[in-house]
Amino acid sequence: MDKKGSAIPDSIQMLFKNKIILIGILAVIAILIVVVILLQAPKTAEPVAEAPEMLPPGMTQVDVDTISYEDAVLAGDVDACDSIVNEIQRELCKSTASDVELYTNAVSANDPALCAEISDLNIKDACERLLKFGIKRVVTEV
Repeated sequence: MDKKGSAIPDSIQMLFKNKIILIGILAVIAILIVVVILLQAPKTAEPVAEAPEMLPPGMTQVDVDTISYEDAVLAGDVDACDSIVNEIQRELCKSTASDVELYTNAVSANDPALCAEISDLNIKDACERLLKFGIKRVVTEV
């Protein structure tokens, strides 16, 4: 027995403590390696919706939706909004395109009743002012 009354010599106890420390260090290194590998794995985003066809190079679905929105609204074509993947933008497109179509028809037919059906207050006001005062006065006021 040694001085402390232990049956195991000090050198063996030190060796045992060193092995435990070494195993602990190796376990921490292994965990760090796994974490680093997981962090560097490519992240895949879940698609918003399945696109029926490939997007043009360099464009995102948001870009395509924005272009579709602008084209549909400028043309006053509600049906063209159906190609928009984002549901909120698609509904806004339909509302705005419908208002533009009503505006165009109201001005063409000189029909204030069509202006009253427009949901967007700015477009509705412009339509009513145009029919009430005529195009020359509205243009000079702006």
